[in-house]
Amino acid sequence: MKKIYELKDITYGPFFYKDQIIVCNEQDEYLFFSADNYRLLHKVNVGGIYTIDILEGRIYLYNHDLYTYDDKTETFILYRPSLGGGFVILFNDYFIETKYDWDRDEVKVSFYKEASNDIQWTNIFRKRVGVLNVGRHLYITDTSLKYIDFIDARTGGVLNTLHFENPPISRFIYYYKDTLIVSLEIKPLEEYRLLGLDARTGEEKWRIEDADYRYIQDPMTGYLYDIGGKRFNVVDPGEGKILYKGDMTAENKKFDILPEWGILGKNSIYFIDNFPRSRVGRIDLKTYKIEFVVDLNFSNGVKITDLSYHNGRLYILDTDKTLHIFAEE
Repeated sequence: MKKIYELKDITYGPFFYKDQIIVCNEQDEYLFFSADNYRLLHKVNVGGIYTIDILEGRIYLYNHDLYTYDDKTETFILYRPSLGGGFVILFNDYFIETKYDWDRDEVKVSFYKEASNDIQWTNIFRKRVGVLNVGRHLYITDTSLKYIDFIDARTGGVLNTLHFENPPISRFIYYYKDTLIVSLEIKPLEEYRLLGLDARTGEEKWRIEDADYRYIQDPMTGYLYDIGGKRFNVVDPGEGKILYKGDMTAENKKFDILPEWGILGKNSIYFIDNFPRSRVGRIDLKTYKIEFVVDLNFSNGVKITDLSYHNGRLYILDTDKTLHIFAEE
């Protein structure tokens, strides 16, 4: 792994669009760099904090209104205005607007027919905060993630409600084909249970005890990789089977490392260890062995905050707002 470039004053990103790398700085500017030579191509000031998403080759910015990026003008243009003062998101070929009322502790959800202003349905959900859209399914959740309402996207009706009072759902929800996967917190940062639910009805399909709260999911196979501490487990979410259950103790001792979390690379997983110093390592997904560990030699107190992988490049963002770019060797 060889360091090839770094970008300063980066607070958000990177995102990958065509042959460009997009990052955001403290001035609320979206900077577009060439993915080949990292030359700054142009920048767009959006004047606020937005959520960015790239879907099917298009860039979207979410605040209340929905914006999309126009290649010709190199600006963000209004794609869908908020009609009721809510928050607009894209759902397949439709638009959903959610508006949360703090005083009433309820969320109003309006579902619009394709690109028109015709409302297909509107519903108000008490003691709920917003919409979760996963795959081709809609869910309504509360702030504590103790409830999931399974919503019929055609009518807005509630098909089923699951209540996880004890234990509540951890902050990680996954999806694979017709299965919604939730992690239940038994003991914080210690013990979790993984449930595979029918994505439409919520019916339990499988469960795994002694699971983790955070996984890396392969978007192609759907496999869930559980990495952290001495664990390395591989789960097939289709049937809830544990394909591999490994102990990394020997590997960790060999490299004097304790993996915290990671991301998927090409036939590998990159992981971080931030304490006492920031290091990055790579695990081969064929052998389940650590290939190497690199000390990033950050200044005292600087830690890794985010990892991204794209086209043979590893992107490491740190607390000093520097984006470090490495090439695989």
